[in-house]
Amino acid sequence: MGLPLIDRPVPNLSAPPLKFRIKGAPVKPGSYPVGTAEFRYWTAADALRRGGDFWAPILGVKQWQPGAVLDVGLDEGTDFNAFYDRGE
Repeated sequence: MGLPLIDRPVPNLSAPPLKFRIKGAPVKPGSYPVGTAEFRYWTAADALRRGGDFWAPILGVKQWQPGAVLDVGLDEGTDFNAFYDRGE
């Protein structure tokens, strides 16, 4: 898109109260080319952490509804769609 990349601190996905785990092998922190799986991993991790940190105090939650850690799949299925299943 021609926009400059912005350096961000490495997000701690295991920070309470809203903890995350990205399914699959973890990716070493670093700067990766836009469009790569590694870039998407860290972009998602940053967005998850910022979202959790923003919403947890507003909603007054101590953990996710299905449990202490929310498992996040970055590439599952065949549709371009976000999906959340409280039963998993």
